[in-house]
This record gives sequence, structure tokens and C-alpha cells, in this order.
Amino acid sequence: MDLTKDGKLDLTFLRLDITKKELDKMKWEGQRKIYNYIAEKGFNNPKKTYIVFTNFKDGNNNSSAHGLPNSIIYGPAMFGYGEPTTTMISLKTYIQAQGAAYACGKGSHKKKELHTKGADVLKSNDSSNKIDKKNNTYYRHDIEGCPDLANSIFVTPTSSDPWLPYEVFCEQNVGSFTHKDVLKFADRVCNAAS
Repeated sequence: MDLTKDGKLDLTFLRLDITKKELDKMKWEGQRKIYNYIAEKGFNNPKKTYIVFTNFKDGNNNSSAHGLPNSIIYGPAMFGYGEPTTTMISLKTYIQAQGAAYACGKGSHKKKELHTKGADVLKSNDSSNKIDKKNNTYYRHDIEGCPDLANSIFVTPTSSDPWLPYEVFCEQNVGSFTHKDVLKFADRVCNAAS
């Protein structure tokens, strides 16, 4: 987490220039409006991941929307689930903001991008606390040419071979990631940026 110099969470409050009613009418395009607004206000550094907490539901009644460099957690839709599930949705949103679950992972759900099969925090509509239980999809796997969340620049301690999710998926600078499916979900991962 990003902290201020005095050790507190680095939080910023923004007021949208659009009403909740207008956002509801926009459906999925409302998310794009939020992403663009955040970027316009300077929250568009591709070397950071921004997690946005709202005090409203979106027009599709989702609990979150994820991508790079920013993700949204819709407070009212999420907080009704109770603390354990709320924590898991927050964790799921953060992991998906790293581009996971990667299409080159063995347990990735090919029809529901950024989700996995089986008991996992990234399984669609599940609140499991398992993080890549079999280590075969996105965390500490051994799949040649496929990104590994354990080596993301955002994970502490920093890997000796770190990679930046925005650079790989949005700028498509894949470097040593040579798996044929490495960019398969890239269009679902990248939001408005600088």
C-alpha cells in the first residue's frame, strides 16, 4: 500500500462531475467515464495501481470493476456481504488489477477472463481465500513465458526479476513473456490511462 511520509494510507477524495443517475444510464460506459475522470485528475501513473472506493453502486450492480492502472470497488454493493467476503472482493480486485488470472495459466477460465476455475479467490462469484491453490495459474507457477504475480513490481518483497503489469498488458512490452496466450486478455485488463 502507498503510504504518506508520516506512515498513513495515501488517500485522495474526488467528486465526480456526473450524477449517479447519469452513471446508471451509461451502464458499462459509466466505468470508462470514471476511469477517464481519474486519469484527467492526474491518477494515471502506469507505475502505480489505483484502487477506487465509491459510495454508490454501478448501473449493473457489480461489486467491482478491475483493470490497469485503476480499479473500482463499489462500496454499497460490496459491503452488504459482510467483512470476510468484503475483504476477499478487495483482494480479488487488487489481484485482477495485476492482470491475473493470466490466459497462459492452466487454471484460468477461458470464457470468463481474469477468473479461474475451482476454489480460488479469482473464481467468478466466489469468496474463497485460496490464492492459486495449485500454483498453476498466476502465483508461484512454473509456466515458461507466463507472468507470475509473485514477481509483480507491486508485490513485497520485490523479486530479483520484477515486471510491471501495465507495461506488459497495456503497452504490450512483453519482454521475456513468450507464451502464446500472454496477451489474450490484455484488452480486458487495460483502462483509460495517461
